[in-house]
Amino acid sequence: MLTTVNSDKELFRPLPPYLYNDPTVYQLERENIFGKNWIYAGRLDRLKKLGDYLSITIAGYPIFIYRSPLTNELIAFHNVCSHRAGAIVPINLNHYGSALYGNQSLLKCHYHAWLYDSRDGSLKATPNFNHKFQPVEKKCLNLRKINFEIFAEQFIFVNLSDTKEKPSINTLLHDLLNDMAHFTQNEHHHYETQYYLLKCNWKTFVENYQEGYHVHAVHPGLDNEIKAKEYVVTNKNNIYSIHYAPLNKQGNDQEKFLWVYIYPNLTLSLYDTYFGIDHILPIGKDQTLLAYDYFVRSSTDKSQRKDRIATAKRAMIRTIDLMKEDKLICEYGCDRSLLPALWLAMGFERGVTVVIYAPPNPIELRAYLDIKQRFEKRLNRSIQVRIIYQGRDILPLYQQDPKEYTRLCKQCHSFLIPFTDDFHAQEFKRHFDVITGDATCSLVFPFETMEMHRQELANYTNVVLPDIPTMDKAKHNFLLRKHGFKDLPQLLMVFIDGSVIDEYDKYITAMTCLSPSDTLHIPENVARFSRAIVSTIDRLHFEYKYEKVFLKLDAKGAGGWSCVSPNENPLLYDWTQNVDVRIAYLIDYIEKNVLEDELPTHAVVEEFIEAQTRPGDIEADYTVCGFVLDSIFYPTSINLCGTDTRGQYIEQWTAAEASQMGDTSTDWQHMFKIYARMVAIEAEPFSYRNGIYAGDIFVTVKNEYKQRDWNIRRGGRSTPESLIMLDESNYETKVNISIQQELTCEKLFDLYTNVCDRLTDAPNYMYPFSTAYCYFCKSAVPNFLRINVLVDPQRLIDENGTKLPKNKHRQKVNNIVKQIVDDELSINT
Repeated sequence: MLTTVNSDKELFRPLPPYLYNDPTVYQLERENIFGKNWIYAGRLDRLKKLGDYLSITIAGYPIFIYRSPLTNELIAFHNVCSHRAGAIVPINLNHYGSALYGNQSLLKCHYHAWLYDSRDGSLKATPNFNHKFQPVEKKCLNLRKINFEIFAEQFIFVNLSDTKEKPSINTLLHDLLNDMAHFTQNEHHHYETQYYLLKCNWKTFVENYQEGYHVHAVHPGLDNEIKAKEYVVTNKNNIYSIHYAPLNKQGNDQEKFLWVYIYPNLTLSLYDTYFGIDHILPIGKDQTLLAYDYFVRSSTDKSQRKDRIATAKRAMIRTIDLMKEDKLICEYGCDRSLLPALWLAMGFERGVTVVIYAPPNPIELRAYLDIKQRFEKRLNRSIQVRIIYQGRDILPLYQQDPKEYTRLCKQCHSFLIPFTDDFHAQEFKRHFDVITGDATCSLVFPFETMEMHRQELANYTNVVLPDIPTMDKAKHNFLLRKHGFKDLPQLLMVFIDGSVIDEYDKYITAMTCLSPSDTLHIPENVARFSRAIVSTIDRLHFEYKYEKVFLKLDAKGAGGWSCVSPNENPLLYDWTQNVDVRIAYLIDYIEKNVLEDELPTHAVVEEFIEAQTRPGDIEADYTVCGFVLDSIFYPTSINLCGTDTRGQYIEQWTAAEASQMGDTSTDWQHMFKIYARMVAIEAEPFSYRNGIYAGDIFVTVKNEYKQRDWNIRRGGRSTPESLIMLDESNYETKVNISIQQELTCEKLFDLYTNVCDRLTDAPNYMYPFSTAYCYFCKSAVPNFLRINVLVDPQRLIDENGTKLPKNKHRQKVNNIVKQIVDDELSINT
């Protein structure tokens, strides 16, 4: 279960899926994990008075800890009366049996008032019970005691089993005491408790907590605060683990902190002036309650106490937001399907059904339906589109009761099940009749067709899937080159075993003979791979005479860390530097960026393409898109793309005609012909005859065409290319804005909604849509808005009304969105 990273790069694989959803497995976990280990129950400082109790249900076992009025000592029992199993002290029914603190003068059953001695749990009285128990009988009816211990002076741990042969919790966590010595536990008081219900197995949340790999993608705010690439989780004898990442703050005034996970269901976040406890409570095989307790360090100085409370409050908001982001991983990647579904619906008799993970924002849906009406007016007929969320069409809800639909959007995260790669396939199977209706045959069109889709839907004879594509640029390049195709960059493939490959047949042989041991993420494999890559970079320079080259570390990857940009990594490409220094640099890059337990099977090193400059000072970097039907390519769009210094795509322009983008029809015709030739060559050997076909092509300074990458999935261009069917050119970009104010998740939703509302109206007329993350636009402190927009580039003008060049579009959109956000914040504060 533990995903543990240490200096030796040791990684543990996830458990098989059945261990997360099998009720028999959960029962075994109750008995053998929660029934036989030391489990955190609560805090000693909240049991100070005579008669104080702590009631908690641990994986279905109700227990309580009590300060006896007769002895002033703590004692622990199962919270079950020996008569009819009634509770002795109240259970927190509002929060699934999580910790409840209170005071009760007697240990009296709340059902039939049986009374027990608070010194030892012995039965004292049975009011109105017409039977006198013999001493032996009475002894059998005593409350069942529970073993408990106090760790670090304040943390109460219980063990429901016999502890005679087991080490104490203080023995198990002895080393942790030294780590916690700096953080004074006795000087803090309880500030607040927050609860959050997750529709997932408890191990899912623990595993997510136990790795920092997702921080960069899922927690942009936290990613700004820490050096996420240096996030380390150190396993301490499988009993607890220490989490650490250096802060981005500079200087000697960095706040001390300690992040700890204690097996099986406790995390601690300790700071100088406050700390937080995250109690992970399983309440079934597929439900987990998170109970967050926050404590503030006491102070006699009112001003200091106020500051500390404010700090703890910010930390509380930040922690819950981080948890919500973890829960929202991929939850809201819904809207990219809406516009493509709209124009696909025109070709299907019964229209299109979109299966989504979460409902689109109300403003996004309103704008979408406006576009749908324009399509219908142009076609002079209706278009049938349904949007299925949790087995029902939510479009009627939006149209009939917008307020209720907005409420659904705000609360949907409370009902979502954890996202998995097969989510949409499972939803299709679960709601097959609702989705397909009485259709005799249905095309299922995933974002990217994978083998998993074929396996999951294999038994549905009336379902058609697109073919499974290959994204491997080495495979594409070598096959096309073998057939005399010349519109390609010079490319060499570096295999994981250190060999260098430059033709298709050798590629096939190498992949067939791939050894699993070669891809293990161990130092010798990383060193061999790095050495071969640097040698290949030099070979392209000295042997092939290229002044600039480019490394893609994973030939199958879409981007991100895989694209090792010369602008960001100049040392790697500096031939004047010592080779060993460059190899060491690449080894370090791989160790920091490739966090999986397996390395890529192969990298590619290719000539660096010097692109022409198009009007508006944008490089001639195009995405060409279309469909393959019966091995024939049918083009749908050409997009001009803009990149940042890392080579990552940050903007694009799409138009119905070449002249609208400053191109010629000859340019476009030539690019379409290139793609038609590639499809014809690849159809048979790649078994790719039906589906999306798209990729990136450059027009060079020498007026050559260089096909660089393949992105054979719907992708980001699916939404903007939909609008060109209305003969409208458009510009797409993403705007990221930090919000320094403290806002709740609901307030951020309202802010996002209001901003989108103003963006869609005059004079902006933009179309906002969600991406895979941040549907509620909630992040760690500072809060984080992320908005994708489409806008007619003709509307992007300067203060004099002059149309802006392409290289000014992104800044203009950023300024518009930022001004609206600032206005909304000033209105609502």
